Amino acid sequence: MPVAQIIVVVLFIGLVTGLLFYFFQQNKKIAANHVQQQYALQAEIALHTSQVNFRSKSLDKYHFLMYNLEEALVVQPEVLVF
Repeated sequence: MPVAQIIVVVLFIGLVTGLLFYFFQQNKKIAANHVQQQYALQAEIALHTSQVNFRSKSLDKYHFLMYNLEEALVVQPEVLVF
């Protein structure tokens, strides 16, 4: 096998190995970013669920015929009003 063919084969194998390494590194970064986004969304969903439950409990305790609507509304500091 001539030296030129050996060099071409080694370069080809090196190129393929480099591309595979680059692909797996990028795939790992994308997967980590996806997991981070999932955790952030789960935290947001948990916050919104707790707010909905809090409001539901407050409205269940409220008797609309006996009280004014203003008395049923409770300030929630975690709700940001823009």
